[in-house]
Amino acid sequence: MAVLLLLRHAKSDWNAAYDQDHNRPLNDRGIQAAKKIGLMLTRADHAPDLIIASSATRTLHTAQLAAESGAWDAPIRSEPQLYSGGVDDMLSVIESAEGAETLMIVGHQPTCGSVISQLTGARVTVKTATVAAIEFPTRTLFSAHIWSNISSTKGTLRFLIHPRML
Repeated sequence: MAVLLLLRHAKSDWNAAYDQDHNRPLNDRGIQAAKKIGLMLTRADHAPDLIIASSATRTLHTAQLAAESGAWDAPIRSEPQLYSGGVDDMLSVIESAEGAETLMIVGHQPTCGSVISQLTGARVTVKTATVAAIEFPTRTLFSAHIWSNISSTKGTLRFLIHPRML
């Protein structure tokens, strides 16, 4: 099975000093939530092999905190396209990923929810620091690398977890 983890960035600090939205940091609640999600994913045996995060400060910090808390050794790649892009941009980023059976994308709303809907048919609410796990039988991804045809493949939403559930 190939597993796609879609994580919306944790709660940001609207009152912090930042010069542009791209640089908005996490607040204390967001920091704790990102750590909870990382630990939960490790305990559920869903540590990612590769993490691709939006280039925004809040998404990169969410990815770093989750990885540290979960003790993941997955590389974290920053992708500017995830900050300003929509569904097609996120799907393009996913399709370009190589070398990961469990791939994590850390992004923004409404794109995360729309991608979950497109890939599974599920209509979900994606609050801050919510993580979704979508499974794909690898035999349905007809390619040398498993993510290249994701936009034409349907997956199964295995879970959708918000930190307050933990």
